[in-house]
Amino acid sequence: MAEPMDAAAPEGVPPLGVQDEPPSTSSPSLEAYALQSFVRFLNEWKVDILPEEAQSQGSQPQLFYHEQIRRLRIEDNRTLHIDWQHFVTWNTTIAGAIMGSYYRLEPSLRKAVQLVVREVEPEYSREEDGSDKEFYVSIVNMIECDKLRDLRGQALPCTGTAIDNAPNSCNAN
Repeated sequence: MAEPMDAAAPEGVPPLGVQDEPPSTSSPSLEAYALQSFVRFLNEWKVDILPEEAQSQGSQPQLFYHEQIRRLRIEDNRTLHIDWQHFVTWNTTIAGAIMGSYYRLEPSLRKAVQLVVREVEPEYSREEDGSDKEFYVSIVNMIECDKLRDLRGQALPCTGTAIDNAPNSCNAN
């Protein structure tokens, strides 16, 4: 589980107190709160269990999502996979707000990833022309189950095969 850290927030993100409550879902400041909370989560979530070789060397638990960001660079990937159970354990209040308004808050989550990548792997956060790289969020390990009609605008896990049964309009006479 994450342990509170006294690290400064990345540039452009004001500090957030541990007990801060999110604004209402109709408030425009919900996006800023989601950004702050997600940056803090990515900067604080630590791995509880270490591999045996790390324990034998006396290593401290590592910041889990900082390691994931380092892997993004190594694998030249732009999608950070977030374990939803980590996030729910860390802060159920903001997790509920994100679940209920995912479509609205997804740009804030992506911006949070960009800010943390800039902090952890600065050289990987920029394109060759100097512009910011776009990063994406993939949420895994969600266990909630709802009716399809109730999911409008929310994040949900799904698996399946996409099949196109429509006739090809390019070849139609």
